[in-house]
Amino acid sequence: PVPIGDVLAPQVGMRGALVGKTVSVTGTFEDGQLLVEGRAHAGRTGYLVLAPLRVSDDGAGGATWADLSGPPVLPVVRGWVASPGDAVAPAPGTVTVTGYLQTSESVGTGMVGEGVTDSISSGHLANVWGGPVYSGYLVQSASDPVDPGAESLALLDRPRLEGSDGGLN
Repeated sequence: PVPIGDVLAPQVGMRGALVGKTVSVTGTFEDGQLLVEGRAHAGRTGYLVLAPLRVSDDGAGGATWADLSGPPVLPVVRGWVASPGDAVAPAPGTVTVTGYLQTSESVGTGMVGEGVTDSISSGHLANVWGGPVYSGYLVQSASDPVDPGAESLALLDRPRLEGSDGGLN
């Protein structure tokens, strides 16, 4: 993985070529975890577990957000669960997350229930979590320390662009 600050800055449009790029970032998960409804995994429909990571180290020494109002929030899909009760909170304290970049989705209805949304839209999430916020999100593949939800969360496969050879790094 490369540091996220090498390829993407907060509040800057994400190029499609970055989809599936493996990056790492360090920060602290904040309160406000959401469930994204209606998401399929392994032939079942359930929820993505989406958490706000307040970035403390993007590999660029904070230069990517120097002109913003403070450290940015990176939306992180920690994994998939079959039911809301399976979604545990992220660990407190500093964590380094590795995963795959994905582009922000179009806003759907937004919040459809307490702690439940129907899309991963950076614009919508900036209103919910505050900003600045990244224009894409991270699909977690690993964390250090290990995510406390590792037992109940199913990690998602790396996103693939149609027609790609799967050789994204």
